[in-house]
Amino acid sequence: MTEKFSPLSDRAPKRSTARNAFAFAEGSDHKFFKSLLLSSAFLLVFLCAQPKAFGQVTILHNFGDGTVINDGHYPSTGLVQASDGNFYGSGVITGTTKQPAVYQMTTASTVTLVKLFARNVVLPAFYPLLDYKGKLIGIAYTNGSVATLYALTESAKGTWSRTNWYTFSTSSAGIGPRGTPILGANGDLYGVTLYGGKNGGGTAYKVNPTTHSLTFFSNFPSRAPAANPVTSLLSAADGNFYGGTLASINSSGEIFKMTPAGKLSTFYTFTGTPGLNGPLIQGTDGNFYGATGNTLFKLTPGASFSVLHTFGLGTDGAGPGSVTQGSNGNLYGLCSVGGTAGYGTIFEISTDGSSYTVLHNFGDGSIQNDGQYPQDRLLLGGDKNFYGVTQSGGSAGYGTIFRVSP
Repeated sequence: MTEKFSPLSDRAPKRSTARNAFAFAEGSDHKFFKSLLLSSAFLLVFLCAQPKAFGQVTILHNFGDGTVINDGHYPSTGLVQASDGNFYGSGVITGTTKQPAVYQMTTASTVTLVKLFARNVVLPAFYPLLDYKGKLIGIAYTNGSVATLYALTESAKGTWSRTNWYTFSTSSAGIGPRGTPILGANGDLYGVTLYGGKNGGGTAYKVNPTTHSLTFFSNFPSRAPAANPVTSLLSAADGNFYGGTLASINSSGEIFKMTPAGKLSTFYTFTGTPGLNGPLIQGTDGNFYGATGNTLFKLTPGASFSVLHTFGLGTDGAGPGSVTQGSNGNLYGLCSVGGTAGYGTIFEISTDGSSYTVLHNFGDGSIQNDGQYPQDRLLLGGDKNFYGVTQSGGSAGYGTIFRVSP
């Protein structure tokens, strides 16, 4: 951790001390002492003018290191901080039984498994859990194709039970939910499916979290670029929903706008084939921010597009995911690969793109066992620090949970 540099003592020197120093200067080699004073003043100005230090990264847990028995391998989904203050993640595969699991990490960094799923279940990567009034909402795939919307509820005894709310099993309604549902302004949960619906191009659905009833209220067209939504929705300040559609060989991906009644329109079409790398966010300034390919971008509410930063395979990283806005207004995110060691980076960028900083290079040796290949997105915790996971690396090679203090 970088120590604070204080060029001044707590109390000013006594006047007699200052006079003695001046007298010494007059009585000795005046030129030498004057040069020394000037050099010291220059050093103070130089140190005080240095840019902010890189973020402090702390490894909170190493999966598979033996401290927690059968805690899992290879986390692939970002964390959520629930109303109980604890952090929750999914996507790990337990070491001995090879079962997918949901785990909990307390604010004291104690990790436990809260729910095991059957071995034929997949908890998809990049589908963070949703905390809804103490329940954890998620998507699980069985036998590779049948998807279920489920809820985990903790009892007074601390045990967790699973309730299946809906199974996406008929193509006429909607199949292949993408991303985790989000909470809408009216209290319902909203999500999308990649396929199915009246046109076969996917659907939008809403769920009553009390009755668990699910309604499909919008059908995407059968052909790209407006077909096949691939990201979780964003509930924007204008009352509409925004998301990304699948890019194909013959068409570019796009960002769509959808009213609460389900009316669809094109908000922005990308040049070339890339679509969104992950869900959009809306900043405190009202603009939209996201990543496509190796580019971070900004979109105004009027759909004016500007590039904030373009990544290569160099020291800045590559493969950015969704960004998160920090308490200082800047954007923070992860690159899954690249950086000085090739194992990914944590970055910070201003909303106008004028300032870009790599906060950490995974695997560069600066932090022992820091992990490799960070996944999904950063979570801004209640303590204003960011939290995330790496898919591999760490002391046992099976991934880590980390905290970064910007």
